[in-house]
Amino acid sequence: MTAALEVQSLSVTYGGDPAVSVDHLVLPRGVLAGVVGANGAGKSTFVNGVLGWSRGPARVSGTVRLDGADLSGIPVHERVRRGLLLVPEGLAVFGTMSVEENLKSTRPHGVEAQARAFTVDRVFDLFPRLAERRRNLAASLSGGERQMLAIGRSLRLGPRVMLLDEPSIGLAPRLVLTLLLTIRQLVDEGLTVLLVEQNVRAAMEVVDHLYLLERGRVIADGPVAAMRDDPRIVEAYLGSVRPDNASGAVA
Repeated sequence: MTAALEVQSLSVTYGGDPAVSVDHLVLPRGVLAGVVGANGAGKSTFVNGVLGWSRGPARVSGTVRLDGADLSGIPVHERVRRGLLLVPEGLAVFGTMSVEENLKSTRPHGVEAQARAFTVDRVFDLFPRLAERRRNLAASLSGGERQMLAIGRSLRLGPRVMLLDEPSIGLAPRLVLTLLLTIRQLVDEGLTVLLVEQNVRAAMEVVDHLYLLERGRVIADGPVAAMRDDPRIVEAYLGSVRPDNASGAVA
């Protein structure tokens, strides 16, 4: 079966200095995969590179396939039109427009995208809080509400694969799992999602497969059940009791 997303030899360099170098990543259809790592590991740079852009003067190279179609050399707007959607860190919404106007201003391009696109009412079903705030300006929303709106806007475009960059950043802890469980629901309904997340504990509650990124490279990956026991994950992100710690303190 053709993968929903396949990345090969993806490289992002700034002035000749490598920031990301990922040899191979495959995302089957209907899977929620997580990319985790510490601050500065290259997570956002990687996911931006998959879409073919960067926040600075970088050189992006490598092969990205969407449902088997090679997107290499295709500009960002065309990748989006074909169904590769990125919800970037930073909550990309129009602050001077209402919630409903934000959603209605986003329309799918092409017949296939229209078939995949979520209606405004469907977005409100997924995020009831947005329905309550439908006439409020986006600038007046909380961070969690703006994140919901940013995801809703992307769903309106009919994604084949959605890339989510740090959706939980800045959110109250009680909202983080709620948001991630909604993303899990979307995947269970057939959407394919690559989730970039610093909150490893929360990510491991919802993802199927986990990639650990360090210094721009994937140093480990596997089904989340197996990755829970990977010492690199346990030591750095989940905490563990070290055998040589005589005091028994949690590391």
